[in-house]
This record gives sequence, C-alpha cells and structure tokens, in this order.
Amino acid sequence: MRSAYTRTLSGTLKYRPVVLTVWAIVVLLIVPFYMFSQHELAPAEDQGVVFGVIQGSANSTIDQTNLFTNQVYDVYHAFPESESIFQITSPNGGFGGMVTKPWSQRTKTAQQLLSNQSDRCRKIPGNPGDPLTPPPLPGGGNFPVEFVITSAMEPRQLDAFAKQLVGKAFASGLFIFCRRGFEVRPTAGRGRL
Repeated sequence: MRSAYTRTLSGTLKYRPVVLTVWAIVVLLIVPFYMFSQHELAPAEDQGVVFGVIQGSANSTIDQTNLFTNQVYDVYHAFPESESIFQITSPNGGFGGMVTKPWSQRTKTAQQLLSNQSDRCRKIPGNPGDPLTPPPLPGGGNFPVEFVITSAMEPRQLDAFAKQLVGKAFASGLFIFCRRGFEVRPTAGRGRL
C-alpha cells in the first residue's frame, strides 16, 4: 500500500501544472457550489406518511373538536394514495395522519399529498390544522438551529429569558447565517425557541 501511494504521489507531482490548475478550479468553484447547494442538514424525503395537527380552542369540547377531525378524516380518505388513516382526538385538539400506499402503487409523493391536503383542509371553516411530513432526521423542527427551554417559570418570565438568550446569540454573531429568524412559544412551562 505504501509503495502504491508513493508511485501515485510521484506520478502526480510530475504533472504539477495540471495538479495546480485542478486545485485552482476546485478552489474557485467552492463559492458557487456552496451558494447553490441545499442549506439543510438532510433533504426532505418521502417517508410514506402525512401528519395533521388540529389545534382547538382552549374551551372547546370533544364534540366540537370531532367536527373538525371528522372533516379532516374525510380529506385523508379522499386520497386514492391512502392506505390507512389514524387519529387521536382530545377536547382541545387532535393529531392524525395518513399512511400512504407503497411507492410502486401511487403516482404522487408525500410532499404533493401534503400540498393537496393543505389546500383541502384550508377550506374547512374554522379549522386551525397544520399538515406536515416528518423531518428526515429525528428531533428538531423547521429551523436550522432550535433550542428547547424547559422550566417551571411563568410564560412571561420564560419569554423574557428566551428573548435575552436570543439577543446574546445575535450579539455574538452566532446566528449570522440564520435566514428564518426565531420564534418563542411558551406553553405550560415549556418554550420553544
């Protein structure tokens, strides 16, 4: 292995102008390659499932929430690509989804189904539902950087702390490449930044 490496290196050094030219081309292409590449850790992929979250009002009953979840079920059921549908409903919200048929038995991707489902669900009056597909890597949301702050503090205190943390991060230049900004959502002692 050592002698093969030595022969290859010696052969390469004989053509030094060619090596330097290739090196210069690679260095010059780094910037455009970076600019046109995907700026995400992992690209979205078709995992064969589309989820839907329904957020009811705080004082809604199970019957009121069922009005929305039944209509969302009908939307899922209308897709010929749907193999099975599941739902979990509570008085103030619900979670459900559609497991699609195998790729060989459908013509639409999960992302196309998500778009179609979103269009149909928007037509449901008063439906505050959000369709989504699972991220390719576990955890995290749609932001390039995400922190979860867990505390027993009051939501106002948690919000103030999160904003202070974000202010320090921006001052340090940590988020200089962040394109989407941040969001603080304190809910029952938990805030997502």
